[in-house]
Amino acid sequence: MLKSVLVAYDNSEPARAALQYACYLASLFSGKVYVTHVVEMLGSIPIATAMVPGTMEMMAPVPTLDATEEYEQKMQELRDEADLFMKDACRAVGKWGLACEVRCEAGFPLDKIKGLAESVDLLALGKYGPLDEQPHVGRLAGPVARQIPQPVLLASPGYTKPEELILVYSGGERSHHALTLGAEIATQGNIPLKLITLAETPDDDARIRECASRYLSDHNAPFTHESMKSAEGIETALRNRLAQSPSALVIMAAFKGTRLIEWLAGHPTLSLIRELQNPMILCSH
Repeated sequence: MLKSVLVAYDNSEPARAALQYACYLASLFSGKVYVTHVVEMLGSIPIATAMVPGTMEMMAPVPTLDATEEYEQKMQELRDEADLFMKDACRAVGKWGLACEVRCEAGFPLDKIKGLAESVDLLALGKYGPLDEQPHVGRLAGPVARQIPQPVLLASPGYTKPEELILVYSGGERSHHALTLGAEIATQGNIPLKLITLAETPDDDARIRECASRYLSDHNAPFTHESMKSAEGIETALRNRLAQSPSALVIMAAFKGTRLIEWLAGHPTLSLIRELQNPMILCSH
């Protein structure tokens, strides 16, 4: 159950969409939304170095006094800016009638987000942020999705209430985590569920379809089913199928460990996330 949802927020369009999806999912389970922003100093800070007296060794570089003042001034400007849009984010959560807690920190965003995500049921963030020039999996979205054990929701700009939930199932432990979460969301939100099974052979398809169907039926989650089979390849067929339902919420197994690309039924999933507009929940562990 999604009783606690953390949103990594940067006031970008994808982040605002992620916030709305987080609120929608939390509302299904009477959960709480946590919104965090990590202030990161961009660019280099001028430094001064000196030689240790009587040696040929250099001291560790340290900021000059002026650089420190400049750094602190810039950090304060970023904090003040974050305070404003975090208040807006909290008000947006309040419109859903949900409890909200905001937290603004300074440091390394990836480390901070990973640490905070350990205590929640779901992490939500935009597929890319204001520092990413092209709409792709951003510098934080990909690493976060691979490295934390919780499910991760990645959103493109524009929130639309999901009218369909597409569950991509290929067997295996991570795929079963996606199955479990999909059943909970579909049942709690009374959302039509489309089960798409991926397999290399008809025998494998029959086996994983039976496994998924039995679980969904046991948990009172009505569903319809499609087997993904195509001469052009599963990856292309799946991309084409998901593109037909751009507003559907997709739940699937994806990355594993720290690998940049994880293979789903023999095909990469990173390209699906980059190219499709669908909001996606990735179960990486």
